[in-house]
Amino acid sequence: MKNSMPRKYSCIFGPVPSRRLGRSLGIDLVPHKVCSLDCRYCECGQTTVLTVERSDWVPTTDVLAELDAWLESEGDGGKSAADFLTFSGSGEPTLHRDLGAVAAWLAAHSPVPIALLTNGTMLRDPVLRAELAPLSVICPSLDTAREETFRSFNRPHPSLSVAGLVEGLVKLRREVSAEIWLEVLLAEGVNDSDEELDALAEAIERIDPHRVQLNTAVRPGTDRRLGPASAETLSRALVRFGSRAQAVAGFRQGPPRPARRPLVDDSIRARLMSVLERRPETVESLAASLAVPRDCLDAEVKRLVEAGELVEEHRGGAVYFLTPRTGWRDGC
Repeated sequence: MKNSMPRKYSCIFGPVPSRRLGRSLGIDLVPHKVCSLDCRYCECGQTTVLTVERSDWVPTTDVLAELDAWLESEGDGGKSAADFLTFSGSGEPTLHRDLGAVAAWLAAHSPVPIALLTNGTMLRDPVLRAELAPLSVICPSLDTAREETFRSFNRPHPSLSVAGLVEGLVKLRREVSAEIWLEVLLAEGVNDSDEELDALAEAIERIDPHRVQLNTAVRPGTDRRLGPASAETLSRALVRFGSRAQAVAGFRQGPPRPARRPLVDDSIRARLMSVLERRPETVESLAASLAVPRDCLDAEVKRLVEAGELVEEHRGGAVYFLTPRTGWRDGC
């Protein structure tokens, strides 16, 4: 039976539209913004806790309670509401020491495939790699294979190196049955030179992922000075990375889904804010995610902007909305 009572979630959000995973229910295992990197392009804002410590950042019991409530409210284990249950959010999910336990619980309670979005830095740990057995898809990042660029672009914890990151990805590919979809994000004048692309191509050959998903700096990030790579650069990279490479663009909405509610009620408003607290989105993607008519959502977003609860940012010809953050800045 569907649970008609609105519920405020703090550890899960969505489902949200994902460029790569369709309708994705986000599972956020760390507070904003606990991470092992402080990437200049990060849409979640500046890292506040730079660490490689795996800890109980969010109580596991809280995560499981929210997941249980969500699965019960959907009535079919979430199958009709989400294409993936995805460890993601406002920090690095592999920093939670119980990620494996939560993944195993999900595999036992839902038929929906499980995915992980990760910066890949913690995959050097064999214990963590073993925990990822229940996952269907792992989406790690690799933006450069050169140490100097890694230091300046990804700004890692001092204990990390790009060589260690690549080695962890190589071992992951050998040890898990999940599909490995490697994301490479290029930014103009940062990691888009021939030297950078050649080094990345060599690393990709070693890692041997199932897919290479090429992205660029489109959403507003921590360093607003970063610009997207040119179409010509993206084309060169696709050729250099081989037949497994593909460009990932904005979310492509599938067939229209019936709106569950005709207007923006408290439950939908809470979900909207939960998404925008973690990353910027356009009204189009929010409407697709929340199954709300565009005109209703336009009015609600406008009201929230006027109330100072949201701000808008123009980026690449699109308008993104986000919540005000003290960690965002115009330069670095």
